[in-house]
Amino acid sequence: MKKRTANHKPRVVAEAKLPSEFGAFRIYGIEGHGPNESAVAVVRGSLNKGGIPLVRIHSQCLTGDVLASQRCDCRAQLEYSLRRIGRARSGVLLYLPQEGRGIGLMNKLMAYQLQDGGMDTVEATASSALRPTPRLRVLRERT
Repeated sequence: MKKRTANHKPRVVAEAKLPSEFGAFRIYGIEGHGPNESAVAVVRGSLNKGGIPLVRIHSQCLTGDVLASQRCDCRAQLEYSLRRIGRARSGVLLYLPQEGRGIGLMNKLMAYQLQDGGMDTVEATASSALRPTPRLRVLRERT
């Protein structure tokens, strides 16, 4: 693994107003050195003034966040967090592109298929039928 240097600091590549049903926010597109180091920050108020801001780190979940899957509560967690931050003096929701907590979308869909066949979520996620990813290697080492 390469050592990070000052040249590889994350940088804001876009910033805009984000009016939403949960309140008025600013949205920031943030890029790091590689594709797995990008994120979106949804910010309310000033993070440097007025006390400790509310913080939520949320992993991307297409099936839950967008499609309202009943296999997870990701959308409910996301909406709850935005609602709380929207009412607070300040806060940030950091939205990370780590589909399925880092296992990837296709693996997540394959895990759903395994669940349809009778496996529970943990068994399906740790299954050797899924394509290897760094997150899956860690999960398999723990079981």
